[in-house]
Amino acid sequence: MAKISIPQKKQGKNIKLPENEALSLDNQTFTFSFEYVQKGYCFSKLEKNERVALVNSLFKRKDMSWREIRQSDRHGLGIEEISSRSLRASMPTISFINQETVFHAMRFDGKKAMVGVRVEKVFYVLWFDRSFTLYNH
Repeated sequence: MAKISIPQKKQGKNIKLPENEALSLDNQTFTFSFEYVQKGYCFSKLEKNERVALVNSLFKRKDMSWREIRQSDRHGLGIEEISSRSLRASMPTISFINQETVFHAMRFDGKKAMVGVRVEKVFYVLWFDRSFTLYNH
């Protein structure tokens, strides 16, 4: 049976992260999920150039950790926190979402945002706010 080797990111010779920080989810890359995108703010509403911009924004973030995303400009590759009270759309009925959930907006085409929630290593995109109607920008 063939052995599968998973390459590890190399650390510099003199650099060693503390164990708890190295294992932190904030220091790891994450996955985007479109499983729960809501009607009315879905991918099918995006125009061709917006879809291209979305894919480009995902590829720019694919090797970034959540910490790097948080430290980036909110109108660039970073995030903006959105409280559930700010949303103009109805709250999706998903087990990991409640009135206390903090949502995040990530820009994909200028200031157009994909809004969702992070659960461990997954960022669930729930809305594509292409017309700036989901929340007060």
